[in-house]
Amino acid sequence: MALSIQRSQEEQIRIAEAYVNRLWANWSQQFHDITPMEVMARVAFQFAKLFVIQTATAEQTTEILAHFEDELDKILLDVN
Repeated sequence: MALSIQRSQEEQIRIAEAYVNRLWANWSQQFHDITPMEVMARVAFQFAKLFVIQTATAEQTTEILAHFEDELDKILLDVN
């Protein structure tokens, strides 16, 4: 399966790959009683979980900033 990577994203992709490889290596050594496929499934789940948490955090931050901007507009522009 070929992946298409934009040149502008190469560095981020390399970093992501390093994180996946590091977690894979650590968990492969730690969990001797599960198959490599199960280790990879756990690695995929861990990164998916982190993605969902980070997305929720970003959405909350966006909401807070929007509220802050509204309040700042009211203060600076005296707009109700």
